[in-house]
Amino acid sequence: MAQLLLTAASGVGSAISKAGIGAFLARTAATTAASYAAGYADRLIFGPRKRSVEGPRLDSFSVQAAQEGAAILRVYGRARISGQLIWAANFKETSAETTEAIGGKGSRPAAQTTYTEYLYSISFAVGLCEGEIDRIGRVWADGKPLDLSKLNVRVYRGSETQNPDSLIEAVEGLAPAYRGLAYVVFEDLPLKDFGNRIPQLSFEVEKSLKKTDETALENRLTAICLIPGSGEFVYGTTGVTRVIDEGVTASENIHNNQGVTDFSASIDALLDATPNLNHVSLVVSWFGNSTHAGTCLLRPGVENRDKQTIPYDWTVSGAGREAAYLISTHNGGAAYGGTPSDQNVIETIRALNERGLKVMFHPFILMDAAGFPWRGRIAGSDQSALATAEIASFFGAVAPADFPVSGDQIGYTGPAEWSMRIGNMFMRGTRGLSRISRRARIFGAIRQIGKKVIG
Repeated sequence: MAQLLLTAASGVGSAISKAGIGAFLARTAATTAASYAAGYADRLIFGPRKRSVEGPRLDSFSVQAAQEGAAILRVYGRARISGQLIWAANFKETSAETTEAIGGKGSRPAAQTTYTEYLYSISFAVGLCEGEIDRIGRVWADGKPLDLSKLNVRVYRGSETQNPDSLIEAVEGLAPAYRGLAYVVFEDLPLKDFGNRIPQLSFEVEKSLKKTDETALENRLTAICLIPGSGEFVYGTTGVTRVIDEGVTASENIHNNQGVTDFSASIDALLDATPNLNHVSLVVSWFGNSTHAGTCLLRPGVENRDKQTIPYDWTVSGAGREAAYLISTHNGGAAYGGTPSDQNVIETIRALNERGLKVMFHPFILMDAAGFPWRGRIAGSDQSALATAEIASFFGAVAPADFPVSGDQIGYTGPAEWSMRIGNMFMRGTRGLSRISRRARIFGAIRQIGKKVIG
């Protein structure tokens, strides 16, 4: 169409020139007409070179109010509840602009389009149940898990001394503290993902009997055994991710909505429920590959050799992933989680100490042999001259001085062996070994354990 209009304009110029008007004026008139025609044609076909597009905008916002006369729930143990909306501020509008350039081929300049998107957020409070609760676990929005670590959320447990929320007080002036009521305040919750409305929220509430029953288990518990003991990064306070592909990662030890490691979230929840806890037995597993004391090796294990992790790699006693024992597979995956990395264990001990807890390191044997037998089945040549040699081989000759420590790194400079001593496994020996004796009724395993504990 533009070419047709240009041709027509040129024809008009030629006619005017032949009619006797000067060549200069003719050329000027023709160029102006051609330029106008080309611009008009471009606008007809491609639209204006600059344009603005605005997204949908809200004139008002409907907030669901609390039900008149709704009962305040009482919760014991763990329960999933919805709660009642007890306060809401006016919605907040913000705008975001993006510019997109289209075209620009040849001599034609690119057409620019500016998009204006209006975003909305709102601050509100949800009353949950009678206080005082221990904690809020998981939270769901419209039935889907909600990651609270990315939001500005405050939890009030419902004590009789809690103060008013600072935001509610700033908006209302005089604000109630809702003492005795557990409630949650969301500050500037983005609404885009929920269709510009407050989503249907539900909360996992936990409340123990520690406040109402002095003889409850929560108050009587003073020591725990911390498991699972297997999992390369199952403990620790640093989030670790594994590299799946270029630009693709997955978390190794953060699977909760608090944005902290699973260990940190779990131990904080435990301390909320058990105010008198003061001792922790930290289980760390190594792997035995045989039930015969003379051939059994005890080694730290990994789930696979190719795993890449950020921000630190797996190491135990100075050995990296390539030198570790490779755990057998079962149903397409590793039969066990791997031995926790040294740095993972060190972080855990420090975190427990910082919370006022005393830690006992608790080595443990997992058997990765045919049939996955119990570690108590490790035995040897009872009532024979071989018993002493087999037990000595099983326990090894490693000494504490063979493990130099530099900062958070533990090395190894001892003999080339994978023995019970190198894993420091004396705390969880095996029933079979303790029964092995020579003809003179000298129990070698008991002596070895005695040497380790006493000497």
